[in-house]
Amino acid sequence: MLLLVLQCLPAVGQKNVIPATQSTLTGITLPNNTKLDKRVLIRAAAKTHMDMEAKDSGLLLGDMYEIYQLPLTPDHSSSDSVLTALESLGWQVQVNERNNKWGIAAKDRRRVMLYFEDARDLSWLYLAEITGSAAGTASPGMTDMPLQTNAPIPTATTKNNPSSMVPAGNYQFSTSHFDDGWVSTIHTDYVLVQKNEIRVYLFYGLPYDAAAFSGTGVRARDYYWDSYVASNFHTNSKLYRDGGEVVSSFQPDYVEGSGVDLVSGQKTYMAMRLNIAPNTAILTVATAPDEKALLAQFPNANDRYNSDLSAMSRYNKFAVAPSDLTGTWQSGGTQMTQWYNTVTGNDAGATSAASSATFHFYNNGTYTSTHNGATGVVGALNTFQQEYKGACTMNGNWEISLTKRFEGKTEIMLCHFEVIRGGRVLHLFNKNAVGVHYALGLVQ
Repeated sequence: MLLLVLQCLPAVGQKNVIPATQSTLTGITLPNNTKLDKRVLIRAAAKTHMDMEAKDSGLLLGDMYEIYQLPLTPDHSSSDSVLTALESLGWQVQVNERNNKWGIAAKDRRRVMLYFEDARDLSWLYLAEITGSAAGTASPGMTDMPLQTNAPIPTATTKNNPSSMVPAGNYQFSTSHFDDGWVSTIHTDYVLVQKNEIRVYLFYGLPYDAAAFSGTGVRARDYYWDSYVASNFHTNSKLYRDGGEVVSSFQPDYVEGSGVDLVSGQKTYMAMRLNIAPNTAILTVATAPDEKALLAQFPNANDRYNSDLSAMSRYNKFAVAPSDLTGTWQSGGTQMTQWYNTVTGNDAGATSAASSATFHFYNNGTYTSTHNGATGVVGALNTFQQEYKGACTMNGNWEISLTKRFEGKTEIMLCHFEVIRGGRVLHLFNKNAVGVHYALGLVQ
């Protein structure tokens, strides 16, 4: 916990702790009696902790961050009021499913990391601006990042086109029409997203094998362009947009050039953005009639951290039919953090968090779900298990009602499928509880 770090700090005066009524980063009104903590050591410890959490989730934080002391209340109403204030200003908030003390608020292409921590006599709020994604990855605990930020809304879907469907599975919907004009369709090796003459190919994950090119002088971006893009799109040129950067480690994993479009068979100009997740290479390729049209649609395609081409992954989103749910769906993961005393450098122990959720959906309109978890200091973990049974009703194709959940209440889940090679991931977002998100794979 962050408390382990803060307790190691020497006492410092309170002259740099001042009353605060509004967050500069988010614009929200803060709870009464909130104080802005500007003490150097406190800020340094908090920033170090946030950087560690962000790094574990494949995120990068900027230099703008705020540290607040919130009024401590037995029912944690201060943190609840912060979340309410964020939502009232249009921020979308998602809490990390592995560590519910932190999450991300997103609005208008901006993302802010937020972290809550209760100490002995204080409740802390930390806010930091997110500037990008490290190596294009996202933590399993923050699935579907950047959340639903500016996520397009599908307004219509059509039934399967068997010739374009992923072979595994028998799902009802394979096309999504979005309210901003993009249309997504499922193909064997990729999801195709198209609007007018612009096409984006969201290739399913490929093996990332650095041994195939390490030590040869070949960069990852060159290897995947040469091995996959060049052959599929019959490229005849290869260009970079490195912005004058000469250090290879700082150059974006981006290549562009001319070739032939897979769908139209016509000459095209294309761009590839490579994202690397653990053991997986993710290729996003856009094609357009010419270079001008492509750059007009994706002016930040080559951005190392905020590529608008990589962001097209949010269109891998498909409706859910009642018959699609039948079966057992499961998610889970583990995360461990090693702590060190910031003054002495000595080992201060480790904390771990593990969780799993299993949903059984039956064809008679009922469901069961089991939720297990363990959190705390390694060697003295606190465990929990919750089980629910009730009725399951689809409200259209993007929402599920589940009865007899926590305290017997009905929960409304926003739902959609994300397509992966050979199957789908079922995403459930609790509409009644900010940040509750399940990313589930079909296990039987």
